[in-house]
Amino acid sequence: MIGLPFLLLTTTALWAFDATECQRVLHTAIEGRAFPGCTFQVGSEDQPLWTAAFGHHDYSGRTPVTLDAIYDLASVTKVAGTTAVFMRLVALEKVRLDDPVSRWIPEFVADIDDPQQRAQRQRVTVEQLLTHSSGLGPWRPFYREVDSYAELIAAACQVPLVAEPGESHRYSDIGLMIAGEVAARAGGRSLPELERELVFDPLEMSDTWRCPPAELLPRIPPTEEDADSGEFVHGVVHDENARAGEGRTGHAGLFSTAKDLGKLAAELLRAAQGRSCLFPRQVVDQFFEPRRVGNTQRAVGWNIVPDSGGQILSHTGFTGTSLQLDLRRQRYIVLLSNRVHPTRDNQQIGRVRREFRAAVERQFASIPSPPAIERQFTELLQTLEGKRVGLLTNHSSVDAEFRFLADRLHASPQVTLVCFFAPEHGLRGDRQAGQKVEDYEDDATGLPVYSLYSQRRIPTPEQLAEIDVLLCDLQDVGARFYTFVWTVVSAMEAASLENTQVVIFDRPNPIGLAHVEGAPTRLNAGLIGPIWSGQPFGVPTRHGMTVGEIATLVNEAWATNRADLTVVRVPDYTRSTRFVDTGYPWVMPSPNMPTLDTATVYPGTCIFEGTNLSEGRGTTRPFELIGAPFVQPHHVAAHLNDAGLPGVRFREAWFTPTFDDHAGQLCGGVQVHVTDPDTFQPVRTGLVMLKAFCELYPEQVTVTSFASRLMGIPDLHRRIRTESVESLIDDWQADLLEFQQLRQPHLLYPESPQP
Repeated sequence: MIGLPFLLLTTTALWAFDATECQRVLHTAIEGRAFPGCTFQVGSEDQPLWTAAFGHHDYSGRTPVTLDAIYDLASVTKVAGTTAVFMRLVALEKVRLDDPVSRWIPEFVADIDDPQQRAQRQRVTVEQLLTHSSGLGPWRPFYREVDSYAELIAAACQVPLVAEPGESHRYSDIGLMIAGEVAARAGGRSLPELERELVFDPLEMSDTWRCPPAELLPRIPPTEEDADSGEFVHGVVHDENARAGEGRTGHAGLFSTAKDLGKLAAELLRAAQGRSCLFPRQVVDQFFEPRRVGNTQRAVGWNIVPDSGGQILSHTGFTGTSLQLDLRRQRYIVLLSNRVHPTRDNQQIGRVRREFRAAVERQFASIPSPPAIERQFTELLQTLEGKRVGLLTNHSSVDAEFRFLADRLHASPQVTLVCFFAPEHGLRGDRQAGQKVEDYEDDATGLPVYSLYSQRRIPTPEQLAEIDVLLCDLQDVGARFYTFVWTVVSAMEAASLENTQVVIFDRPNPIGLAHVEGAPTRLNAGLIGPIWSGQPFGVPTRHGMTVGEIATLVNEAWATNRADLTVVRVPDYTRSTRFVDTGYPWVMPSPNMPTLDTATVYPGTCIFEGTNLSEGRGTTRPFELIGAPFVQPHHVAAHLNDAGLPGVRFREAWFTPTFDDHAGQLCGGVQVHVTDPDTFQPVRTGLVMLKAFCELYPEQVTVTSFASRLMGIPDLHRRIRTESVESLIDDWQADLLEFQQLRQPHLLYPESPQP
């Protein structure tokens, strides 16, 4: 018996995987002669978590099982070989799941005399072969009559249907034999050649074989005793029909290791998240989506574990092998054994599989998951691997331990960081609002920092020529007039003209995605609210989107030139998730955005930048403190509290700004206290506040056209004195509804957690 100790390593912490219970299950199975030995691997989409080997090749006890033991996979071939090849062929548009089988194998219909059978067989599709719903029976002993692969396929194509295609589920080796031949004809090469070229070589599965060479026999545990020769089947496929088919069939014939199957399983899990170069997300969704087949649920090629909500896929093999994918937890389990040694009469494997899977699941449940931002960063590294990167970012780009992601990327051997692009406030956030930033060299990395808040607002063609990817990571605050999102979008559009890939490391919206409020701007105001050519309006004040979603909307609906855009999404994020529940750190993204409280009120109180009142800049509570030297706090607070605005109260306050409007002067005013973020309406609140100041101090308060540009409302600076707030709000409702309908196809995050 050989066991491999294992530590679970993530990017931020080291956790021990306690394998005690799993080991007990396997020890007990070996002692009870369920099988002489086994190998297994459990892992995540990003790494193996535990790999081990137990027992011996056979009951002589002479040869211990090692981690590189190669087992006969039996029917696991159906998913590890045949289905994986079909996924690649569908992605390459070589074949479709709804193709009739007769398109590729005309003799499947042409050589049948019975008219009813011919009519039924014309309706059999590739998908029905792979979901065991073709109407073909389960098995026939072809090996007694055939001597080659060609003869086997010819015989399989003559087997009559026993049910109407698509009506019921009958597990069918015959169907997968025929499916393997469909793949060969569609791909223009034999199934083993397609497996090697399309799947095994790209994933470096060098220990996966059909008909393994003789020098590998010491690594291959034997299977059953052959009744004719009295010798154990060793190094040749156990399945008699696959053996008669020269080891080339779609239903069985592969040999592999737990490590190699782990590579395939991890790639499929990554593919289910849109992170695979081999298997596109849309193809994976097509194959993995549960479909009702008779009285059971199946995916294409895979069984679906009952009561898993379609999220756990599995397949087993007659020789004692199994492969399971947990799409919900992003975990896989590989268990390989030779339970048919010395005889197939041993039926303990079903119980052992269930006990082992339950033990692994209990251990997974006890291990804390890596923080979402670390999982996202791992995906980012995979996306950027081998690329030259220019990074548009600032100081708020940190990980779960508040490390600057720019420094982590600069230190990573997977990525070549070439330069930085800096937005308003600079790379390190040391410039005040509106202050121009010139190009300079970053002291920490020695890399050039190109300012996008100076005479230049976008990267130049010369700068883009030096990089393969423009990576953007900026913490937005959920308000249209916060300039960072438009800096990203402008840079994306510049990159599209130079065919430079754009990657956005998305971050949660600090004020959430659940609510949209304010006017979709009808005033083209550049970095505080652009409008694209031919569009009637832009984005609302409180947009309820992430940077990645806004960039996707612009790229797909408004931009003239579409960029090669990839958004690395926030894991497990939904439209109902609060920022404080994401686990993402908050670092003030600009000098006057210190807290989440600030961000919450900002979509409404930023309107005071277009007045002669102080919006609290130069205090510790910018945008929460509003006032001026001529204001009597108790009058304003009472007036606003009487308005009965939802989710907010106003406290009379005195404050002295240290800079900006009324610097060094004692100001009277109010502090905005949000009591219920779910019902608080910042835009309505800001307008009610401004109107109250105008009514209470009509001669002293000045409102400029900049307030109109900020809120995207034409002539607001005059209308606020003559119209009701409700009238102003009613005026933009049609635009807001149209915008919400427009943005819907481009949203990246669901309303609620997915099952």
